[in-house]
Amino acid sequence: MLNGLVTATIIDNQLTLDYQDNQSGIANITIRGTSNGKTVDDTFVVNVGAVDNPPTVLNPITDVNVDEDA
Repeated sequence: MLNGLVTATIIDNQLTLDYQDNQSGIANITIRGTSNGKTVDDTFVVNVGAVDNPPTVLNPITDVNVDEDA
């Protein structure tokens, strides 16, 4: 887990990024390659933008009927 925002995994030389629900922000991801006893690191930035979700009703209001001039 990186910054609580992105989970990064590498399987068969394929990098997969999984994003946390309802989160946005920036994550710095560092990848390390190793060959013949030598290593190299590279870091890149993932910017997860906010999504404008439609509003939801948590507690619906029941219908109220009132007679005119009541």
